[in-house]
Amino acid sequence: MGVSAAHSSTSNGDLVKQEQGSFATAQSTRINDFAINIEDDNVSPKSETPPPPLSNKSTFATLFSFTRPKHRPLIFLSFFTAAIVAASRTAYAIFLGRIFEIISKWSTGLLNAEEFISEISQWSVYFVLLGLGMWLFSSLDIALWVINGEIRARTTRETMFAALLRKTAGWYDLRGEGVWGLLVQIQT
Repeated sequence: MGVSAAHSSTSNGDLVKQEQGSFATAQSTRINDFAINIEDDNVSPKSETPPPPLSNKSTFATLFSFTRPKHRPLIFLSFFTAAIVAASRTAYAIFLGRIFEIISKWSTGLLNAEEFISEISQWSVYFVLLGLGMWLFSSLDIALWVINGEIRARTTRETMFAALLRKTAGWYDLRGEGVWGLLVQIQT
């Protein structure tokens, strides 16, 4: 049995002719220009040539092959919060550098004690506000990516289950391992 997630235009239940004249059934489920193929390569005992190896190349778009159009706004929001978290980490480094600059000015005598306390207090408030923003957006970012992952897992389960339901009972009987082997193990 070959399973692949590839760019394909195979429709459900098509018959694929092999070199020796035997037939293998191929079923696929289309999702956003990608197809999940569940192929039966061993239907005919006359098939002696092995099927060509499946391509294992994945692209960045493959990660989102189970994404429904209604889930895209949530993904864009997740990317947006990730960008805010990345920008706030850069701002953190800049703020920290500014505080060290003030400390070095004070240590060289360019600032008196009152100016030093005033500027450090001002940048400390900015630092605390940045920390609160980072905490809020980091929490939101993690929550959104977990929700996205759960949605992707649910969509994948539903799609694969629907593809398996479309199979005939004979397809399951021809499996070398799987349901039939499980039934034998459970019954004995």
